[in-house]
Amino acid sequence: MSNLLTEGVHTGAYLVSEANNSLSREVIILASGNKLGAGTVLGKIASSGKYTALAVAAVAAVGAIAFTTNPANSQKVTIGGTDVTFVTSGATGNQLNIGASLAGSLAELIAFLSASPDVNLSKFSYALSGNTLQITAKTPGTAGNALTIATNIAGATASGATLSGGVAGSTDGSGTPSAILFDNVDATSADTEAVITARESEVNGNELIWPVGFTDNQKATASAALASLNIIVR
Repeated sequence: MSNLLTEGVHTGAYLVSEANNSLSREVIILASGNKLGAGTVLGKIASSGKYTALAVAAVAAVGAIAFTTNPANSQKVTIGGTDVTFVTSGATGNQLNIGASLAGSLAELIAFLSASPDVNLSKFSYALSGNTLQITAKTPGTAGNALTIATNIAGATASGATLSGGVAGSTDGSGTPSAILFDNVDATSADTEAVITARESEVNGNELIWPVGFTDNQKATASAALASLNIIVR
């Protein structure tokens, strides 16, 4: 009866190429609670500067209101429960004067929303894409899926009664790919120094260790983030 042997993860086995000397590598602190293999994709905790296994980043909920015609007097958009009303002239409070064209009205709308101190309106960030107002929850996660949007403007359509697409996950910075662990490191009980690939390298994507359940789309997005560090996933 033979014993089954399992070969472990080898130091730097994920590397295809790297820069001369030690340009590609750095020594960092791996946060306690981690026992990780070489090739683990890491994130960096913003508050401490320590590294940890890449987490699934929280995703902000999004929505939109698409416009086809210039608003009429007293028509409105309602965002997070706050009405923003278009009027022909003399706008006060949460009112806006109707522009000479739809483009003019939308320019006034996004400037107003972006600067508003209103407790509801300030929960969102805003952008224009053509004649569509893009609305994003400022706080990533599932709570944004309950934030409401609506309009009674003729020819305008909200993407839904609420924002959607918010996903729970890390909000401490560890959901952003920041490095790759060079060697096997056991930091189970205490913060531990570790060597990482930080830049200027090519790596074998098949040798990388991703979060459990990471989809191909998530890997592609994370690989693009690594590419911004000049770590190219092949």
